[in-house]
Amino acid sequence: MGVCTFILDVDRVETIFQTGSTKGYLRMTEENQSNEPQEENSPAGSEENKSELTADEKTMGMLCHLLGVFTWFLGPLIIWLIKKDESAYINDQGKEALNFGITMMIGWVVSVIAAIVSFGILFFLPPIVAIGGLVFFIIGTVKANDGIKYRYPICIRLVH
Repeated sequence: MGVCTFILDVDRVETIFQTGSTKGYLRMTEENQSNEPQEENSPAGSEENKSELTADEKTMGMLCHLLGVFTWFLGPLIIWLIKKDESAYINDQGKEALNFGITMMIGWVVSVIAAIVSFGILFFLPPIVAIGGLVFFIIGTVKANDGIKYRYPICIRLVH
């Protein structure tokens, strides 16, 4: 069992604030405790992984999220069912948009029922859910168009 130690290096902190990047400064293990910055493994949204995606994959991933704006779960479901076997990226983003569309539909129905049961006191809930869903779908659309695997912050993952 290893011991986790944190060493505050003022030069590293200054470099991080100046460049806005923590690349190379986040991997300190017991095997590698040198003062030299080390390369991180590339995350899913790095430049290397973005260049591996074709324009068609990015477009289909973007459409999964964009159609969610208008159809909640139906558009992402159709694209995911048709294109899921062609690309791991389309499969991943299709499932993510589909799950979020289902989550938004459930949230909206529950908020409408809550507004009705409360005799209108909670009238503001359905618009908040709808606007929140719209904002997150648009963010997902932009990220998917850039080739970044987007994860919705509030999402019930029903389709795995």
